[in-house]
Amino acid sequence: MEVAVKAKAPWRRWLSLALGVVGVGLVIGTPVLWLYRHTFDHWAESALMAGFALILYFLYENRVGVARALGGRVARYGTNTTVMIVMFVAIVLFINLLAALNVQRLDLTANKAFTLSPQTLTVLSRIPSPLQITVFLPGLEGKGPIEDVLKEYARQSDKVNYRFIDMTQEPGLAKQYKIQSPTIVVEHEGSRKDIYTWDEQPLTSAILTVITKKPKKVYLTTGHRELDPNNTDADGGAALKQILENEAYQVETLNLAVVDKIPADASVVVLAGPKDPIPEQQMWVLESYISYGGKVLMLTDPGSQDENMKNMLSRWGLEAGKGTVVEAATPFLGDPLTPVVYQYPFSLITKDLGETVFPNSTSITVSKNLPAWLQAQPLIFTSDRSWLKTKEGAEKLSKDQLNYEEGKDVRGPLSIAAVVMGQLELGAEQKTRMVVVGNSTFATNRYLATFSGNRDFIANSVNWLAEEEELITIRANPPEDRAFILDPMENLILMGSSVIGLPLLVLLAGGAVWWVRR
Repeated sequence: MEVAVKAKAPWRRWLSLALGVVGVGLVIGTPVLWLYRHTFDHWAESALMAGFALILYFLYENRVGVARALGGRVARYGTNTTVMIVMFVAIVLFINLLAALNVQRLDLTANKAFTLSPQTLTVLSRIPSPLQITVFLPGLEGKGPIEDVLKEYARQSDKVNYRFIDMTQEPGLAKQYKIQSPTIVVEHEGSRKDIYTWDEQPLTSAILTVITKKPKKVYLTTGHRELDPNNTDADGGAALKQILENEAYQVETLNLAVVDKIPADASVVVLAGPKDPIPEQQMWVLESYISYGGKVLMLTDPGSQDENMKNMLSRWGLEAGKGTVVEAATPFLGDPLTPVVYQYPFSLITKDLGETVFPNSTSITVSKNLPAWLQAQPLIFTSDRSWLKTKEGAEKLSKDQLNYEEGKDVRGPLSIAAVVMGQLELGAEQKTRMVVVGNSTFATNRYLATFSGNRDFIANSVNWLAEEEELITIRANPPEDRAFILDPMENLILMGSSVIGLPLLVLLAGGAVWWVRR
């Protein structure tokens, strides 16, 4: 006896098919979305469960047809294919899971565009509590490159949180923050710093500023024609001031003529290339500070040392050379009066330092008979093919007049910078630290803007003097513009070969195959 099977209404079959397709889409789409977003919230969980429910509904509504299909030969082949596909997908998902749990990255870009600098990594490790970065952009245009950098910051530190605010959609929040143009706002425990460029260095400096609750002070002396921290010309000192502020120091000027002692809040005092002699009374103020544990960075040029400065350096085991350094092995752009230095004796200040340039330098020699209370060592050497030209006004001589003169000039290698540490006065609470460089031109805007090694050397010297050894590192370089620009002829060749040449080559190959087979 046959039992009649009541046919389902057509709309039920079409409805079950449509819902089944939606279910498959949800089951496949949810894991793909998880791989993209790296989050699996309750919405994703609900979508996945709904997808399975819709698939089960489809199977139930079409149970007779499904059972019949599974019993045939085609179904057996299909089952094998399905098993292979499932195994392949499972292997891919397993590999992705291992990759997510064990992240290994390799930056193959020439300028390491996707690798954070050692300084940034150090600063991120010092963040004590959650830090918020808010990026205000109109319409969120140009969000991509900024987000790439912020993702890397957040990956390196779980204390870093960031968000993007569309200024056109949320004008009230922009007004609350007093933002009128594209801005990155860095906030930490009530401290705030706004920056207006998207480079790594300004962002890292802003983070360091807001997490440093009590910034140390650096004083730059004035009154003797030192580098002017407010001068933005090529020979000015504005870049020096900016570098120190990037290290979260509070920078102020100090006229030795109007004070009877160095301020007690001075962490470091910088004499940035005084051209005029320092009077005896002012030198006494400086020496008193140094003797009782002061920290001084002194940049001095050939012939600029008066008797007071020479005597002070001598007491600390140093001597400035009487002449100008001539470098035959590594002259910058062929200029023998501008040594380029690549290698350094080991020290915290010069560790991993890049190339540095010191135009018109003199030597800074460490005494061979240092007292027991004093430690000193050279920081930077010229090559063994250098010499100290003792003739006065050597910087104005031609190349032919700079030849080495036996018995008059001093053979290299020459030390052009040295570090000193000691305790002269027994009542001093801490040891004196000094860094003396036989050159100040290297710290002008022109050379600090060009050579990252010069910037790192200045910053590392001040950090060592201020006993901030953790901040002695290599900083991020400004991003390079590596655009590949074609001239009109090259552009024409590229367009012709890709738009016309390649399709034509395919057509010719197809025509040749047709002709042979014909």
